[in-house]
Amino acid sequence: KSDDIKAGGNSSKKWRNETWGFYTFPLPENKKERLELFFHEAFHRNQPILNLDGRWTQCKHLNNSDARSLLKLEFHALIKALQEEDYKQYLIDALSFRFLRYSKYPNAYNEEQLIEMVEGLAQYNGFKFSGRTVDEVQKSVKENINNGAQTFSYFSGLAYCYLLDKSKVEWRSLI
Repeated sequence: KSDDIKAGGNSSKKWRNETWGFYTFPLPENKKERLELFFHEAFHRNQPILNLDGRWTQCKHLNNSDARSLLKLEFHALIKALQEEDYKQYLIDALSFRFLRYSKYPNAYNEEQLIEMVEGLAQYNGFKFSGRTVDEVQKSVKENINNGAQTFSYFSGLAYCYLLDKSKVEWRSLI
């Protein structure tokens, strides 16, 4: 039937005119990890209401080793920016690697921006509302740097949002 629930993994799904969050079991034992998952998926549930839909895309340019190398360099710079009090040069370095990737792969900007709006903002909300610290953000980015090109947006979006927080710029109202 059309209103049958068909969702894989953690996600949100419209069912009988309501949007529901779905979680796979077992849930994480660690309280912060459970809260992170809950708030991440709750954000997905509310993204359409906030006009922050984005969409999942494959980012096919990241199948290229040069693009992945530039992504890793960007991540290393982001990790340093999260670590340092004087982070601006590291942020400039991260953005430089990003813009070099965009210049080499014309569709990269559009594809990456779409997926960062979906997963990056949700990951940031999961971390922020679960009480995670900047050290935990840095650790998460570092641990996931090699997880695969298609999951980069969870951690790049997370890092950039935390760096925007660090800058004390009121950025949320600008999205």
